[in-house]
Amino acid sequence: GEAPGAFRLTPARIAQGSRLQSKRHIERMREAQTLRFAPDKGLSLDLCDPAMPARALVLYLHGGGFLKGRRTEPPARLLAQRLVPAGIAVASADYRLRTPLSAFSPAHAAAILAAQTRSKSAGLTLAARLCGPEMIAALEDADAALRFLARRFTGRPLVVCGVSAGGILGLSLAHPPKGMALMRPDGVVAISAAMVQPWRLTPAGPPAVMLHGHPDRVIGAENPRLALRCAQARGVDLRLVETGTGGHTPQVAAFFDGTDPKGTPFFQHLNNMIERAIGARNPGNAS
Repeated sequence: GEAPGAFRLTPARIAQGSRLQSKRHIERMREAQTLRFAPDKGLSLDLCDPAMPARALVLYLHGGGFLKGRRTEPPARLLAQRLVPAGIAVASADYRLRTPLSAFSPAHAAAILAAQTRSKSAGLTLAARLCGPEMIAALEDADAALRFLARRFTGRPLVVCGVSAGGILGLSLAHPPKGMALMRPDGVVAISAAMVQPWRLTPAGPPAVMLHGHPDRVIGAENPRLALRCAQARGVDLRLVETGTGGHTPQVAAFFDGTDPKGTPFFQHLNNMIERAIGARNPGNAS
């Protein structure tokens, strides 16, 4: 969906961009474990723990438009390289892809179709699958992963960092669709994503940040801007940061390696969200 010649996050770029490649940092990371969080669906997550007790956990949710993508994509490893040495555990979860409407009960299917129609009438300019049965099934799986991790990291804050479809899931966990009893994370950072049911935004949700670029042919910037207007009208803690970088996929590289006009790394938004979540759970313990 990005313009020809647009920058892509390559393995070489990842290695170059990571600040935590030294032996001292790697020694502070345990080898990643692969864990089944939904055995009935064949779904797993990779978990990378710090050597010390984790201060918090970040759940990474990959992109791919609910059609493709895997938990093993490069940004998951880069997140671990940057966060685990600071005492933050990092998990990356798979979720179901290409789920048809027929997988749901008639009543649930009707509700999904009604929400799709409402999303369009609200002004969203998204592919139908990004707010359809494919998204709802993936959202159920993201919720299952979050609950699995919450049991493992009792009392620790859980922050979701998602790209594209994964960012849609993070925002939808924060502000769930009607009738879905989901576990809310303690914070969300969504990259190249949108709130696909903006009428569900509520002040009860956790803080969230959307990082986006313009133009974006996959999820146009008008979509997160719509969510921002709705959030401001409702008093919801949702912010939009426009990177100044064009394209959909290039926002990942901007997130890891880019800076705003003041020189502040965009990655700092995730660091700030983590520290804020730690402080909210354990006042006085945030660094």
